[in-house]
Amino acid sequence: MKIFKTLFLISAFLTLTFACSAQWSKLPGPTGGPIFMIKQVGNEIWAAGKIGLFTSSTNGLTWQQSNLITGMCHGLESYNDTVVILYVEYLSANFKAYTKSSFDGGLTWQQPVFIDNPTQLYSGRMFKTGKALYYERDGIYYKSNNGGMTWNLHMFFGGYEIDRFYTNGIMGIATVDMPGHLGSVYSLNGTNNWTFLDSTYKPSYIFCNNSEIYFVDYNFQEHLNTS
Repeated sequence: MKIFKTLFLISAFLTLTFACSAQWSKLPGPTGGPIFMIKQVGNEIWAAGKIGLFTSSTNGLTWQQSNLITGMCHGLESYNDTVVILYVEYLSANFKAYTKSSFDGGLTWQQPVFIDNPTQLYSGRMFKTGKALYYERDGIYYKSNNGGMTWNLHMFFGGYEIDRFYTNGIMGIATVDMPGHLGSVYSLNGTNNWTFLDSTYKPSYIFCNNSEIYFVDYNFQEHLNTS
């Protein structure tokens, strides 16, 4: 009994210690609208938001709005010494999507690069897989191999991207409301040669395990790609 009580007290102490170390503290984040993404850039924290780009050099205690861009900041990518900002402006009755890149950790910046004309202000997002950057909006994908300095039309899937993965050189994308079918697509090398996977089910998310591609449909049923 004494051993049991001792083990119980040790277990309770460890549980309380872990709970205390896992506490969250509310910070005074950027104001003026929703924040879409947060990234660490060098020794600072950067936030992409509805009314622009914000930076913090005090671990999120205070924020300053950056003058690097104008318009809505949709995304950030920071890797090695490369920093890429995705933003959308409303100019001459048109929405215009741009990226702005730095290759020295944000010390100097290249001129903005135009990508395309989104259908609305909230359209567009950017993500990185391997060495490539992708920009997606409304099922249209552009790709950049040089840190956002040039963008090339990569693929048109149509519909709305609902989930994606990138692991071991394999990239998968799950979409809904695709023209003519509802399903998932994937690439064996993460860059080209996209292959249609399935049109039977409406996917909710997609993932990869040991090079096998699975997706889960809206009825929470799991399916394995056998092609």
